Amino acid sequence: MTAPAPASARAEALAALRWLAEMGADEAVGEEARNRFAASARAPSPSPAPQPPPPAPAPAAAPARAPFAVAPTHRLIEDARAAAAAAADVAALARAVGAF
Repeated sequence: MTAPAPASARAEALAALRWLAEMGADEAVGEEARNRFAASARAPSPSPAPQPPPPAPAPAAAPARAPFAVAPTHRLIEDARAAAAAAADVAALARAVGAF
């Protein structure tokens, strides 16, 4: 038989229990706490071998597109600067940007 705990230890335990209840712990899960950090006494069960993923479906052929011409970058920059310089006000600049 164990000796009764001193009054201070009992008061601390009750205070801890009250705090746990205030934090939302509302049920006991066992007589003794489980040490989840201790190494497991039994060996882990082997997991089943992973199955290879199913083969990916063949991609659909992309429709043929007509090639299009792209102006060289320096030409685009020159055109943008010319359109901005030609704009008399912000509204005209907005229209030039929209048309670009």
